Amino acid sequence: GKCPLLPKSRWELKRRHCRVCRFRRCVEAGMNPMGIVVEEDALEQSLQRHSLFLNDRVMIVDELVNRLVDNLAYLDFKLEQLRKSDLNPHPSDPQSIIDVLKRHSAMGQPQQEMTGWPLKQGTTRAVMSLEEHAQLRIPLQRLSTDGLPPSFKFWFYADLVFAVEWAKALDFFRLLDLADQRALICFSAMQILNLTHSYFSYSNGSDKTVFPDGIFSIWSPRGAGRDVINPFLQLKIDKTEYLILKSLVICNPSCDPLSDRARAILQKERKTLTRVLLNYCLKRHGPARGAARFGEIIAIEGILLNQAMKTKQLSSLLSVLNLRPMRIHLMD
Repeated sequence: GKCPLLPKSRWELKRRHCRVCRFRRCVEAGMNPMGIVVEEDALEQSLQRHSLFLNDRVMIVDELVNRLVDNLAYLDFKLEQLRKSDLNPHPSDPQSIIDVLKRHSAMGQPQQEMTGWPLKQGTTRAVMSLEEHAQLRIPLQRLSTDGLPPSFKFWFYADLVFAVEWAKALDFFRLLDLADQRALICFSAMQILNLTHSYFSYSNGSDKTVFPDGIFSIWSPRGAGRDVINPFLQLKIDKTEYLILKSLVICNPSCDPLSDRARAILQKERKTLTRVLLNYCLKRHGPARGAARFGEIIAIEGILLNQAMKTKQLSSLLSVLNLRPMRIHLMD
């Protein structure tokens, strides 16, 4: 567990002597162990050499699907580690989308787990909906940590940052130019954080938004329905379906403005993801119910997009009405 790992340029032969220590160090440095790229033909030959799934094309496709889902599950695991860590971005940070995109991924860096959780209920700043602030012309509260414990996170902002960090780790996203990455983040980041909130709450048995620090989001009646927890509950959506849906949300070639090259990349990836989701639903639920379930899951994309557009419009309105006491660069 403590073997010295020497640079490749100096000790080409000795650098691989202890594969266990090398593998551990690579993971700590940010390597995704599930992201090994294997050509389909090479995988098939390898399986045949080991007498596994001989000439069984269906099983080989299943293996490729499992690899894709495992990769997404690993990224989601790293995202949840990030959410539960002591990394605590503040809305006053003067960082832009480009700033977050250009820096080294926080998901690949070791993080310390946040202490002091769960927080006491009532440790929150959400008291009314954005609609009520706009209608009643009541300024939003200034986002300050005065009187709050050090472990308090402004989740609407922290999860926006973490959504960008998650996107940066996607293979197809890294193929895009910086301008296309920014356009895709502007289009999908609010939807990604909504999905993250919703599935975390749903998987923890809650029918309203709850965060890793134990705090529940407090919505007034007019602010309700800003998540997709109810659709998750109605469908009893599972982890695999959630992971593919989350990737589909950001893998949207209809986003404007995108270059032709980016659209081609996203169209190819989206075709793969939709095929994987459809096959998964058919396999789990049969031809009739599986096809219907596939349609119901895809329909959640429309709900997410509608909710995100409303949030963006309200944020712009609050800015025009001078009801925001501070600028939030990343959201702008």
